[in-house]
Amino acid sequence: MATKILFIGNVIKKIEKDNIIYVSNIIDAALATYASNGKPIILTNIKKEDANIVFKKLIDLDIEIIINDDSKTTTIINDKICEIANPISIDNILEIDANYYYFIPTLNNDVDESIFQILGSKNKKIALSLTGFMNYIKNDQISIEKYSSLNEILKYLDHIVLDKDQCFIQEFTHDEDHVAKRYAKLGCKEVLIPYYEALFNYRDNFFYRCKYVLDGEILINRIGDVALASYISQTDILIKEEALFYATALACFYMDKNDLTKLSKEEINFKMIEIGIV
Repeated sequence: MATKILFIGNVIKKIEKDNIIYVSNIIDAALATYASNGKPIILTNIKKEDANIVFKKLIDLDIEIIINDDSKTTTIINDKICEIANPISIDNILEIDANYYYFIPTLNNDVDESIFQILGSKNKKIALSLTGFMNYIKNDQISIEKYSSLNEILKYLDHIVLDKDQCFIQEFTHDEDHVAKRYAKLGCKEVLIPYYEALFNYRDNFFYRCKYVLDGEILINRIGDVALASYISQTDILIKEEALFYATALACFYMDKNDLTKLSKEEINFKMIEIGIV
């Protein structure tokens, strides 16, 4: 049975002159889950006309998208926030049954953080992408700051993904090993951190590192959710070490700008063979 992952978060619509860009890692994470034989579902608040554009590829793949509030899309015009989508309510999240609840917000106020304790009390599996929770609204602009509530919610998390820059902002260190051990001590079961040469996972007091094999541009700040979504989707099929190899392979293809949904099993297997332990 495919691993069902509910992705929770809103989208940012950026308008600069005549250029419109939609920003959210939730889309690539959902595609990575689909490519990894999982079943992605997206829960979000967005205007329907924007949803039809930003989620077009997901719609074409028959990926389920649930919009609870279509009144507003978070919109930034020339770096100024002009509209903010409403937070995704706890009731909406609890109505959907899934194997994992994966939070990928674009702003700190996309989701009420009390949901972590509620899901934890129900023994639900929770994954968190830290990026959006560090995006605070100040003076109608996005300010990247330390997520002060992280220590309180780590004990409810099965997985957290963050990058080197976020390690520094949160803990004032680029020592990813130190950050991973600290978060594990505070209760998070697995920590996934992409950095400049490898993807590493910390669990059960051990580090597991997979080096990248790249042909193209490195987009180090965008691969975390692709890797974690792939990893979670495969952990019910493969042992965790193999699932990490698989996730690293998908991350490599993603960084080389491949369409993850069109990869053959042979291509993925060959890339996994290329990947070595650091």
